[in-house]
Amino acid sequence: MKKKVVVTYEDGGKLIYRGYNEEDDSYFLTYPRFSLGVVKVTRQYYPLKDNEEVTLFSK
Repeated sequence: MKKKVVVTYEDGGKLIYRGYNEEDDSYFLTYPRFSLGVVKVTRQYYPLKDNEEVTLFSK
């Protein structure tokens, strides 16, 4: 299932992942390259208009 994951950082930057990766979304919190300074992680499945954004992590 296609999804969009948005990782928001302390400095206001965002990493937006769009794809079919079936890895657990905690990947963005445990992988050191992406996990420093994370404030919020959200996931939303496509089609975006039919699915609500779900907060996976919030500081």
